[in-house]
Amino acid sequence: MALLGHCAPEQEADVRGLLYVHGANYEAIPFFHRTPTGFDFGFAAEGWVLELYVWAQGAPRPHRERIEGLLLGYSPAAIARHDAKERGRAAVGEDAG
Repeated sequence: MALLGHCAPEQEADVRGLLYVHGANYEAIPFFHRTPTGFDFGFAAEGWVLELYVWAQGAPRPHRERIEGLLLGYSPAAIARHDAKERGRAAVGEDAG
């Protein structure tokens, strides 16, 4: 999965057109996922990856971020390091977002 970015609703048509053109070149599945502020967009190799990504958006933040990390290709060890870093920030009162 390649999560390329986020766009505002008024940018959807332009970004969607580019994704479909470039996705066809690489046999990738372009996707748009509606969010409260617009759309997340990118490519996936398989449909089930998109299904899991969409499902994970309803999970509590730590679990959502872990699932997204796995879908983006991060190792379990890298995700554990990220978790530890976020816990450290929370312990000293920094914004982890």
